[in-house]
Amino acid sequence: MKTQFLAWLCIAIGGGFGALGRFAIGEWIQARAMGDFPAGTLLVNLSGCLVFGLLYGWLGSGISQQLRGLLFTGLLSGFTTFSTFGFEAVNLLQRGQQGIALLYLAASIVGGLLAVWLGLTIGGGGIGKAEG
Repeated sequence: MKTQFLAWLCIAIGGGFGALGRFAIGEWIQARAMGDFPAGTLLVNLSGCLVFGLLYGWLGSGISQQLRGLLFTGLLSGFTTFSTFGFEAVNLLQRGQQGIALLYLAASIVGGLLAVWLGLTIGGGGIGKAEG
């Protein structure tokens, strides 16, 4: 039980720092970007994927449950869940499971867009709704 609590604590601490980092870095980049393109979000997502790949490549899966929770489930997933999405898709492709990988990619992207649209529709809101 104590080990489980420590793993959860590591995830919570990492997640908090990851979310703060996402906000700070994303806002900093977006303030310097031109136009409406979400450069902050894009660069956070891409850098999170790069760091996930680097750390996993260097550390492998042979690290403790607490460190894995702190770094991957906490810090990087708090920074961007896109890094986990990318890792899982590449992992499926590397294992030769192209069909499952394509299904996962399509379901995540199309399903995610549909879920946002559905939530906005049910909630009566909309992104960029015209005022007036």
